Amino acid sequence: MFGHLIFGVALTQLLDWTWLKNLMSEEDKTRMLKSYTWRDLLVDGAIVTVVLGIILLIISIFL
Repeated sequence: MFGHLIFGVALTQLLDWTWLKNLMSEEDKTRMLKSYTWRDLLVDGAIVTVVLGIILLIISIFL
C-alpha cells in the first residue's frame, strides 16, 4: 500500500499536465462547459467506470 502511494506521487510529479491545458483556448473551454449537461456527465462517468473496471480486471488476472 505504501509503495503504491509513493508510486502515485512520483507519477503525478513526472506527468506535467500543462500541455493538456494549452490544447484549448479559454473561449473554447467556456463554450464547452456551458453546453455540458448532466447526460454528458453520466456518459463520462460510465466510460471512466468501464475503463477502471477493465484495468482492475487485468491487474487481478496477473496477481
